[in-house]
Amino acid sequence: MFRKIIVIIFGILVITEVIIMPGTAKADIKATSVTVPNTPQDLFVSQLKEKGYLFFKGNNSIKLAQGVLEKLGKNMTISFNVSALKNRDIAFVGIALRPLGKKYITMLYVVEGQCDVNDVKEFLRERITFLREPLIMSADRDWKFIGSTTWKVKYTSQYGGQVYHAIRVKYYYTTSTSGQYAYLAEISHIGDVDRKYLALKELYTQVNVPIQNAWFEDFLPFGHGGPQTQYYEEKSFSYDMFSGDLTYYASAGYSISTNDGYYFKWEAHSRNPNWDFRVRWYDFKKKTWYGSDFAWGVGFKTTSSVIEIVESGNKNAAFRYTARGSFYVRAMSGAIRTVAPPSITFTNFVNPHGMRED
Repeated sequence: MFRKIIVIIFGILVITEVIIMPGTAKADIKATSVTVPNTPQDLFVSQLKEKGYLFFKGNNSIKLAQGVLEKLGKNMTISFNVSALKNRDIAFVGIALRPLGKKYITMLYVVEGQCDVNDVKEFLRERITFLREPLIMSADRDWKFIGSTTWKVKYTSQYGGQVYHAIRVKYYYTTSTSGQYAYLAEISHIGDVDRKYLALKELYTQVNVPIQNAWFEDFLPFGHGGPQTQYYEEKSFSYDMFSGDLTYYASAGYSISTNDGYYFKWEAHSRNPNWDFRVRWYDFKKKTWYGSDFAWGVGFKTTSSVIEIVESGNKNAAFRYTARGSFYVRAMSGAIRTVAPPSITFTNFVNPHGMRED
């Protein structure tokens, strides 16, 4: 899934060479204007607008990104509550933009825990996909693409192998004749490993509505399922003024292209279907001649979706995510233990017109 990525060589252009701090973004740029930005934040905003992307690495990445988001954020379609992230072990923040009128369709990419060159490559690869995403997805009504967020947590086990889990969310919206806004969040939760003695145990994803005057109209998947190799529902909308059943898209499958006997189970539930959705993916196994075994060395990707309705007159939506992943580690003695990277927790604020309206 994230392996065998073509190396992309790039540079971030600024007016003069600036070294921020050890371990953070270094940028060098050809002069294109005689106007010199007043602050480092102005410099970063200028290069983000010019090149369409920007990233920061190291312990100060969230602090540096905050300055950019505060200056440009009101014109971006997706934002974080950055002040709530300052005490997190965030090692990489990437921002990419697609200009559309006075607003910027936004892609945010965060790595928590550890960061290496592969994260830079993956950010750039995701940016290419982001730029190619169709702006309108036609169904019963037009759903418009308004951005994406990726949040990745990495962890190294005591035997040197690495596990990680990540959430990737793509956002779309549409409107009703009465002025309500509907937001579709397509959520991928990924668990992957880099050694044959590591295996995925469980993925758990929870989504909540943290604001007033908004609620979930529907979500997928429903109920319980498995054991099966794949779970999938076709894109389909049955909406009349946002009332009806969502049958949009929910799936799961392993990260290789064959049906080598891998399977999994899932269960979805909610404490209150208006504001809360939870899905647990588990029992990732491979069939063998003697029965079944854990899916050693294999990563899985799951997809769920929710639609949030925002009351007329209030176009801002918010999605709060809590996600966990756990993994098996097999020692040379044959003993098996469980490890778990830190949970993923963040809130996205979404507005198709940017965080303000001009």
